[in-house]
Amino acid sequence: MFYKKILPFISVIAIFSFVGITINAKSNKPPMVSISQPSYAADYAKDDILLGSSHNVFIGRVIKQEGTKSRFATPETQFKVEVVSNIKGDLHGTVTVDQFGGYKNGVLYTVADDNPTPNRSADSYLLKEGSTYLLATRYNETEDWYTLNSFYTASKLLSTDKNMNPADLKALADNDERVKALKEAYPKEKLLDADISHGNTKNSFVSLPTEEQEKIKDELKTIE
Repeated sequence: MFYKKILPFISVIAIFSFVGITINAKSNKPPMVSISQPSYAADYAKDDILLGSSHNVFIGRVIKQEGTKSRFATPETQFKVEVVSNIKGDLHGTVTVDQFGGYKNGVLYTVADDNPTPNRSADSYLLKEGSTYLLATRYNETEDWYTLNSFYTASKLLSTDKNMNPADLKALADNDERVKALKEAYPKEKLLDADISHGNTKNSFVSLPTEEQEKIKDELKTIE
């Protein structure tokens, strides 16, 4: 019964083998790092599939880390995030974003993200306080948080300036090529069969009122 309850969620994001590879970092006193190798349920390198598998895609500034919870074999870390703007969905104020990985007993647990040109070091794996990111997430009703897809296309660091005002952050995001690409992918999104069968296609483009669909399409025409 337990596996039947968790499998739909895990199979949508990733099925984790949790075979960790523990390595030493470069400095003399680094944390140990354990890397889990996931098997992703879809090709998230394709933006239309990434959008279709996400419930909320938005720009958010991390306010603080607010917890760590081990629900499966490794920890997950929660952050309080201020919503700057939305690509998919309509979030406002602050929300909790859950990230796979985190510290446990002095070990930093991370998830391999299949990036062909990886540029994240161990100390930059977790979301950072004060930094602003593009985040593709799925809503977890039980925990009331938004789980960040661990695949490399699902997030991007946009700014480390914690003092930039929301209006300037929104303008920065609106001019970012990755943000533009995901905005353009939204009307073309491909929903996951598992989500369709389970009635879990939150904020899908086809579910929007016609007026809202047309508004989004009109805004896309202004993107250079």
